[in-house]
Amino acid sequence: MDTDGTGTDTDSETPETDDVDTGETGDAENDGNTEVIGYAKLRTMMNIRDKNSLDSEIVTIYKKDTFVPILQYCSNSWVRIICEEADCGYAYVCNTDNVYLIIGKSIYTVQKGDTIKSIAADLLGDEERYTEIKTLNEFSSNVIAEGQVLLIPEI
Repeated sequence: MDTDGTGTDTDSETPETDDVDTGETGDAENDGNTEVIGYAKLRTMMNIRDKNSLDSEIVTIYKKDTFVPILQYCSNSWVRIICEEADCGYAYVCNTDNVYLIIGKSIYTVQKGDTIKSIAADLLGDEERYTEIKTLNEFSSNVIAEGQVLLIPEI
């Protein structure tokens, strides 16, 4: 369509470098899994993207300490997560060198009367495994508070 009066087709599509996905994959990696396989806690504020590439569109931004359900571990250090803000219901977060996410098998919300040892006994079958919960959640003490959300390691 000639809209500038020069005879030039001004509607022809010219790819712009900002729109080209130069990541490791052309399409987002998706194994089709819809079941939660783990949980991650963000160590920092993170851009949540529509593909597993730094060149892909940002869907939303999540704050530090946000917990996200994991659907898939991708081959290039990315993790596919449930993301309500994404049209398709999932998005991707980068975890290069395991720097950005703390990953556990499940999450638990501390109830009144819980101790870190009682949680370990109830969920992991051995109160002495409290050190694993403490390490995974990067605690420097055994103090926990009602309503606090904890990552729980593999059983």
